[in-house]
Amino acid sequence: MKAVYALAIVAMTCAFAGCAPNIDKARAEYCKNLGAYAKAVAAVGALGPESTVSEFTKAQKDEEEAYKKLTQAAFRLSEAQDAAIRKVKDSFQKTVSDIKGSEKLGAAATTVQQATAQALSQYSDIATTTCAYGAPET
Repeated sequence: MKAVYALAIVAMTCAFAGCAPNIDKARAEYCKNLGAYAKAVAAVGALGPESTVSEFTKAQKDEEEAYKKLTQAAFRLSEAQDAAIRKVKDSFQKTVSDIKGSEKLGAAATTVQQATAQALSQYSDIATTTCAYGAPET
């Protein structure tokens, strides 16, 4: 019985908290892979006249693998952002769908303004992807 109660609390917490995919984790993974890709490209560019074709082939293969990981991370970030914005949309829709009547917005205008402000603040957090970077290490 305690397990059922605990599960119900977890489910309610998840519902209230919005248990969306972790955008911060997806952003961190994307940024890490973006840096790895830059490093792999720089490694190809660092090859010189004395480099072997074998070294070039390995560097090119590393670049291709880094790009594959980067595109996978970009897809996961996009999915996390989409899921988060969908939750914002659903919450916004739920708030404004309760407004009925055919005259003026009246007292509901405050509710609409609050719901709009909340949606827009969450939107900017969802839409922002900033990676700290410097020159790639070779």
